[in-house]
Amino acid sequence: MIIYFDIKSDELKELPESNEYQWFGLTSLKGCVGLYGGDDMYGDITLGLDVWIMEQDGRTRLMKNNCNNSYFRDQSLSNIVLLG
Repeated sequence: MIIYFDIKSDELKELPESNEYQWFGLTSLKGCVGLYGGDDMYGDITLGLDVWIMEQDGRTRLMKNNCNNSYFRDQSLSNIVLLG
């Protein structure tokens, strides 16, 4: 379970759990909190990768990548970890 503070509503909220076809992880990216995740709803046919970074002024989506091969997704994830 991940709890976050919503600055717009001034409330603590729970980040919804992913379903069995989605995955995500937290990392440190250039000194900021980063969240990356995606889906593989069709096995190895369609894969997606989204990356967000939490800055002091809010959340910004850095990248949305649709891949057709899990190898490229895994390579993208290894690059994210190296940047952290």
